[in-house]
This record gives sequence, C-alpha cells and structure tokens, in this order.
Amino acid sequence: MASELPPVVVTALCHDGNGGMVFLKRGPGSRDEIGKWNIVSGALEGGAYPDGSRLSAEQQIEKEIKEEIGVLPHYLNFVGHRSLFQPELVIALDFFALVPVKGVHNAEPHKHDELCWATRHAIPYPGHRFLATYLAKYRERIAREIYRIPFPPIPPGLSDVVQARDLSE
Repeated sequence: MASELPPVVVTALCHDGNGGMVFLKRGPGSRDEIGKWNIVSGALEGGAYPDGSRLSAEQQIEKEIKEEIGVLPHYLNFVGHRSLFQPELVIALDFFALVPVKGVHNAEPHKHDELCWATRHAIPYPGHRFLATYLAKYRERIAREIYRIPFPPIPPGLSDVVQARDLSE
C-alpha cells in the first residue's frame, strides 16, 4: 500500500542584490498567521496545465513571485529544503530570488496588508512561525550570497581538526 506524500510548499527570499530583501505582512485574506511578516511562498500545485501536469518547483516559485510582488525574478537559486510541522508534515523547497527593484509592489492586497524592503539589521517583526527557521538555516548563505560577506578561511593548523566544507552547496 503506497503512503501519501506530504504537501510541498515553495518559498523565496526575494532580494535586490544589494542587501535589500522583500517581506510581506499577511492580511485578513491569508490562510493563517494574520499580521505576521513572511517571504514569498505558496503550495506546489498539481494540475496547473490543461493536461493536468504539474509545475516544477522553479516554475511554481516564479508564479508565486509574480502573483505576490508583481515581477518575475532575474535569477533563482535553490538553497535547500526544510521539514515543517503545522501540525502535519509539510516539505518546503527554499529559494533565493534576485528581483528587479522597479515594479516590486504588493500585488495581492487581498492577502497582504503591506510589502517592505528590509535589511538583515531590520527584519520586520513579528515574523511568521517558519520565517525564523528559514533565516537561521540560511544565515551564512544570506551573508555570502545576498550581502557578499565572505566567511573567514580556516586558520592554519586547524585544517586537520576542522573539516572544511563546500559552502556553495
């Protein structure tokens, strides 16, 4: 007997390439967490094409970005996945998305009360319950890829003790 697969969501931290990140404040038309700030997200939908085929995760997050902030990304970067419990298991496929600043707006005012650009020093509060896990998991990658902050190399003599890892994964 085949078990049912958990639902999948796609998320994207949209940024301008200069440290600005887009956050949306969930409004009364949102499914949950009204009044909380979050990044672009949505369910990986089946049957999105007339033949019933599914969108890929990349196509779905591009669709969500266009629907929620009104622009298509210049570039998408898959950064990882998370297992979320709400209370059932949901798998999140996480992306960074480089977006053009011009044209970004709250394209779903029936779902979101506000859109803001913020930096890592001024993340809007209160955040959606899963926003903190996203920011914590990808903290180093946000610093490297969005803020261009290099992480220091392993000091000489510690290379035998500390295993260097490929931070581009």
